Amino acid sequence: KAVLEHLHHLVDDAVRFEVTDDGKRVEGRRLDVPPAVLRELRRGALPIDGRLDLHGLGAEAARDRVLEFLRTMRARGERCVLVIHGKGEHSPAGGVLRGEISAWLSQGRAREHVAAFATAHEEDGGGGAVYVALRR
Repeated sequence: KAVLEHLHHLVDDAVRFEVTDDGKRVEGRRLDVPPAVLRELRRGALPIDGRLDLHGLGAEAARDRVLEFLRTMRARGERCVLVIHGKGEHSPAGGVLRGEISAWLSQGRAREHVAAFATAHEEDGGGGAVYVALRR
C-alpha cells in the first residue's frame, strides 16, 4: 500500500497547473488540458451538472467537502460543477475560502479531479463562486 501511494504521489506531483488570480477573478487549468476548455469555462458555456455551497463552513471542513463533492461528481461522469465559496462579505475573517479555493483545486488532493476552473459569471455567484471542469 505504501508503495502504491508513493507511485501515486510521483504521478500526481508531475501534474502542473497554470493559475492566474488578479484579486477579483481566479482561473487555472492543468497544463495537459487544452486551453479551449478554460475558454469554455470562462464563457460559462458548459452546463452546470452540480452545485456545492460552502457558506458557513470553516476552511478545513470546506476543503474536505470540496474533495468529496468533486470525487463524487467525477465518478458519476459529470463534466462541470459550480463551487460557491462566498465573497467573505459577511465573515469576520473576510473571504478565507475565496483565498484558498484555487490552491485546493490546483495543488491539494482535489486537483486529481480537476481539468480547469474559472470564476463564475455574475448570475452564478460571480466572485463568490467558481466553475470547475472535471477530468474525464
